[in-house]
Amino acid sequence: ATRRPQQRWAVHRPRDCGRGRARTWATTSKPGKVYLHLFDWPPDGRLELPAGLGEIRAASMLDGGRAVAVSTLAGKVSLQLPGCAPPLMPAVVELRLR
Repeated sequence: ATRRPQQRWAVHRPRDCGRGRARTWATTSKPGKVYLHLFDWPPDGRLELPAGLGEIRAASMLDGGRAVAVSTLAGKVSLQLPGCAPPLMPAVVELRLR
């Protein structure tokens, strides 16, 4: 029998203080990668993530491979998503870890 890789789920509902609206996303992972499932596309394309996901080497949209800009400041990770939301949600961002 073949072993399937273990997947972990975590659902986050961080508050967007400016608009009072919750953004919902979840993560799954496998060695060296974290998959960020976006259920709500941020209007400005910017998504702030908490510390603890690991050191991110690169990020891209899973559908189409478009690059996602990553910046880190004081342990918080910020993603700048490309353009507008894809037609099918949830959108998935692949985070490649060091």
